Amino acid sequence: FGFHNAFFALVAAGVNGWLAWFCTRFYHTCSYVGSKGLIKYELIQSRSAMPKENLLLFADAHSLYTKTTRNYTNGVYTGTSYTYTWKKNSGNQHVITGSYHSEKSAPKDGDNWHFANVAESVWSSHLLSTIDEELDRNGYVEFPIAGALQAVRIGQGFMEFVTKKDGLQRVMIADMRDISLGSGTFQFKHQDSRWWSGKGKYSFEYANIPNARVFLICLSELARISWD
Repeated sequence: FGFHNAFFALVAAGVNGWLAWFCTRFYHTCSYVGSKGLIKYELIQSRSAMPKENLLLFADAHSLYTKTTRNYTNGVYTGTSYTYTWKKNSGNQHVITGSYHSEKSAPKDGDNWHFANVAESVWSSHLLSTIDEELDRNGYVEFPIAGALQAVRIGQGFMEFVTKKDGLQRVMIADMRDISLGSGTFQFKHQDSRWWSGKGKYSFEYANIPNARVFLICLSELARISWD
């Protein structure tokens, strides 16, 4: 009796698995990135199904946040996950997310990551067209951050850190002792900072800064700070 129950349970599990595979096996996408936005169509279950459309116009968004995480279990690489989140002027979000298995190189052709990566590149070019205006108007380019460090500003040869506690602090690049980007964290230290004091030390996560690729470009062009 126990044997028959186990047998029928296995059969039922197999049937359920087959039905799940049958209902989702047909899946095709078509994605496109243009100068004014990006769009992706998904066709699910059959050729006669109505395509699902995901459209983002760059004019409808103001910020992009990117996060990439390499996952390890007991020191063994298990995969990389990524999330690209555009914040829209309406308060909604446009998200591209996924995962792949390639520790030191880009994922294979056809992976959704390539769509997200190209979209970020074109989005950054879209933003750079307005950078000169902001630089001429303010003398710096500002990147808001949520938290104790409220904003980071980059100007010609200097950076400004806006904090809740100490307000505005300007630091000349020539006066910085240590500048690093490791494990997804930016760190900037003034040459007069001390280990027992938090003043003169600034750090924030790559994933928490909007339009991070533009931030890196501004660091390189205005502050002469870059990483390979």
